[in-house]
Amino acid sequence: MPIFEISTNVPKTSIPDKFITELSSLVAQLRGKPETYVCINVNAGQNMTFGGTPEPCAFCQLLSVAKIGPEENKVSTTALMEKIHKDLHIAPDRMYINFVDLARSNVGWNMKTFAG
Repeated sequence: MPIFEISTNVPKTSIPDKFITELSSLVAQLRGKPETYVCINVNAGQNMTFGGTPEPCAFCQLLSVAKIGPEENKVSTTALMEKIHKDLHIAPDRMYINFVDLARSNVGWNMKTFAG
C-alpha cells in the first residue's frame, strides 16, 4: 500500500497530465506491489523555498508497509528523482524524499487494518 506524496512550488498548470498515472506505475514497480494499492498525492503550487530560494523544489514522502530499507531506498531515490526532474524540471539537489516504514496495524483500508 505505497503512498507517495509530493509537495512542490511548481504550479498545477505545469504538471503534465500523465505525471500522476506514470508516477503511480513507477511506485508500484519500485515497491513490487500491485498498482491497485498505490496512492499518489501531488500538492502543487505550494508556498515553498529550498536552500533559501524560491526556485522549483519539492518535499516528497514514500510511505509503505514493508519494502522500505537502505537498498530499496537508494534505487527508489534515483528513479523517483529522475522522474520528477524530467517531468517537473526540479533539480535533484532541490528535493528531499522521506521514506517511512508503516506498521501494518497503523494502516486502515477496506474497513480493517492491514494487520487484520
